[in-house]
Amino acid sequence: MAQAVPGDRLEYHRGFLVLDIFPIFARLPDQQRAELARLGSRAFWTAEQGLVHLEQERTGPDQFAYIAVARPKPKPRAPIRQEMRGPRLRGRTRHRDEIRRLRETQPRPRLLPVRDMQC
Repeated sequence: MAQAVPGDRLEYHRGFLVLDIFPIFARLPDQQRAELARLGSRAFWTAEQGLVHLEQERTGPDQFAYIAVARPKPKPRAPIRQEMRGPRLRGRTRHRDEIRRLRETQPRPRLLPVRDMQC
């Protein structure tokens, strides 16, 4: 995928990936199953890095085509800027930390007991 043009598609598996790598259900020999598990993990890693989109297309009952679609290459960031940002958090963890930080910096509203409220 390193030489791929944005939009290029690569089918990296056809079947039912989660079952094909699980030892109890797999019809593959151990070595091929381990290789397929590494391939699936590597595809997921490239998606996390922003290099590809992962897609599934149903090809039949319990059969899927697993496809990696190349994305535009990310622009390199200035090294000093990356150092200033600190560790990069993903998804909900970053969102949760931002909410926690906002709650800590903003004053809490004063809640009145029900008897003191005037309606």
